[in-house]
Amino acid sequence: MNNDKDYRSVNMEFDGGDDLGQAAYADETEGMMEIVPSEKGPVPKKKKRKKKRYFLKLCILVLVCAAAYFLMHSQMFTVKKIVLEENPHMTVEQLKEITGYKKGINLFEIDRRKNEKKLEKDTYIEEAEISRELPDTVKVVLTLREQTAVIQSDKGYVLLDDEGIVIDILEQPPQYTILAGLTVESAEKGETVKVKETKKYNRYMELLDKIKKADMYFKTIVIKDKTVTAYATDALYCTGSIDNFVEGMENGNLQSIFYDLMQKGIKAGAVKVGDDQYYSFAR
Repeated sequence: MNNDKDYRSVNMEFDGGDDLGQAAYADETEGMMEIVPSEKGPVPKKKKRKKKRYFLKLCILVLVCAAAYFLMHSQMFTVKKIVLEENPHMTVEQLKEITGYKKGINLFEIDRRKNEKKLEKDTYIEEAEISRELPDTVKVVLTLREQTAVIQSDKGYVLLDDEGIVIDILEQPPQYTILAGLTVESAEKGETVKVKETKKYNRYMELLDKIKKADMYFKTIVIKDKTVTAYATDALYCTGSIDNFVEGMENGNLQSIFYDLMQKGIKAGAVKVGDDQYYSFAR
């Protein structure tokens, strides 16, 4: 019978069972187990010092403020030139009056966004872009609305761009295509025109786009049902179905016919466009 005690499995309970700061060490040679309290408790986390970062941020802020002050007050950036990209609508003097720009102000004092919005209130202007060109120049680029067509109304001649936006209402007809047979219900500057004959109006705008692509111009266009009559002058015109008319422009036939008539000095008469691109002319 073996009297040696087996110390490999020892069950012990401690009064401080929840105390994790104890470690057990076994001395197998002596057959005894010694409980030794650990002298080391939980290691506290070191707090990061942020004082240096705060000081660095403060220094950067001071430098930025100093740089901004320098830019705003330096004579180096005094406006000496106001450049307006050439356009037929506005002069430099008109630009100065609207924006308040003048020579001698600091280049960085100008409020670009605010003055771009001011310029874009002009319904002839689709987009305004103002930029600074160091050290002393303000540059303004205006994108004008494309004046496309005119509709006659009780208030006058409503000038439209290619999207149907009302650019202006004029007393006299401008040199743009008049769309006949439309009744204007609402025409406010900067807003889309509203007409009673919506479907006919849409056909007009589609046709105008095709006329533009064909590089042609007509003084007046009249659409009735599926037929179009387009006047090159008050007395010289072309008539036919819309489909035949468009086909004649796309293949260049109409351009050639009107060119020949103008070269011969013919300013009155009717060009009829038939099926299969058959053309006839009568005075």
